[in-house]
Amino acid sequence: MHGDSAGYLAARDSGMDVAPGETGEMIVRGAAIMLGYWNDPEATVETIRDLAHEDEDGYIWFDGRKKEVIIRGGSNISPQEVEEVLLRHPAVFQAGVVGMPDAEYGESAIAFVRLRAEKDCNGAELIEFAKEFLSNHEVPDVIRFIDELPLNATGKVSRRTLKESLLAEFEDSASAQLASA
Repeated sequence: MHGDSAGYLAARDSGMDVAPGETGEMIVRGAAIMLGYWNDPEATVETIRDLAHEDEDGYIWFDGRKKEVIIRGGSNISPQEVEEVLLRHPAVFQAGVVGMPDAEYGESAIAFVRLRAEKDCNGAELIEFAKEFLSNHEVPDVIRFIDELPLNATGKVSRRTLKESLLAEFEDSASAQLASA
């Protein structure tokens, strides 16, 4: 998209335009745009919220899905931004970042990482690497190394599958604790 296209950016909740470089909700209209889910307005509102920013030349850049934003201590974390930083590390082949409930901060960022063949690094090294490029609140709280990241139909890391597996693990752990009490 470019400046006078069929879309524009608005601030997250106020509906006001945002300045170039500032992230807001991307609102797009056109003949080929999805109107929504059949008889499910709540799912429609939740699904079609994308975040983007406009650069100084008027080009629109996708920043991620609003429903995937992690809110840690009142600050927003873009999983895509954290993944992009982790992917800069020479040992990282794939990365997926999701939020998990956290009693102190509301949510915490969990990064799943697949290393490149014959490369090695540990979680502490990746956290220090991330601190060079991210604000303190954006740095993942936990790094988990896995052999295969789940992919969606388009070949992208499926954050939904990662989050579902974490939630199932959390529920199993809670059930085990209750059973042993």
